[in-house]
Amino acid sequence: MAQEEPGAEVGRGVPPRRKDADATRSALLMAAVLRFARDGYDRTSVREVAADVGVNQALVYRYFGSKDALFEEVSAHTSAIGELLAGPLDAIGPGLGDLLSREGDQGAPGLVALLRSPGSAAAMERLRQLVTDDFTLGLARRLPGEDGRLRAELVAALLVGVGLLQAVVRTPQLGGGNPERVRGLAAALVRPLVAPVDRAAGGGAERPAPGAGSPGSAADAGPSR
Repeated sequence: MAQEEPGAEVGRGVPPRRKDADATRSALLMAAVLRFARDGYDRTSVREVAADVGVNQALVYRYFGSKDALFEEVSAHTSAIGELLAGPLDAIGPGLGDLLSREGDQGAPGLVALLRSPGSAAAMERLRQLVTDDFTLGLARRLPGEDGRLRAELVAALLVGVGLLQAVVRTPQLGGGNPERVRGLAAALVRPLVAPVDRAAGGGAERPAPGAGSPGSAADAGPSR
């Protein structure tokens, strides 16, 4: 049975609201996700998060312990990225493009919150962990070829770079351009990085991705005359 939450705001003459503890905690976490993704760590206060839910800030400390602990939970909201990595390789390009074409706090709010918190050492460490340990290693294990880790880091660079320009720098095209165009071009950039290795017929040697420089290729032939 739901019980009255200690510390909830009670208006004069208004009976105390009865809230389920789990529901209140979830509401506070979702409010924090939106606040941190929009304003970053430094510009977000516990009082504002509590006010967004309509409760006393004491409940934030009760359920999460501290602002740092609350931010740590928010930064874990990267489920869309995890789902992307768990899907088929040929869906990663379009999926990443779709993720990047959304508004930052709708696509990967945990990542956006980290990108908007450069002054927090904890946020930067969590970002490093997300990029190198969670994303890059997870993707590299699934990519064929000896340079799987390098290609995975290039995909991560695209994810972080575009996220930074969208959410923090807010460049004209990535921050407010056509989302479908962003999706299509991002998918095209990712596709050759995650595609299975193309081997020459009968030879078993790796064939460079289209456009990659190699001895005798057009990229090394010098300008045409």
